[in-house]
Amino acid sequence: PTHVLRKEEFSSPGHGKLKEELASKNIPSSKSSESKTMLIAFLVAFLILVAIFATFYVVFFMF
Repeated sequence: PTHVLRKEEFSSPGHGKLKEELASKNIPSSKSSESKTMLIAFLVAFLILVAIFATFYVVFFMF
């Protein structure tokens, strides 16, 4: 749901005000880097899962 919220936030006309409010609540740099790290970790985990499933798929059809 976070990416949908972010999309709405940027598409809305008052996104500048929203950004200012977020900045006043917490440090934006740490927030953005934190979300980026989470996204990278999620992507890596997803790729590993895909690789494992692909391997099982191949092994299942080979034998």
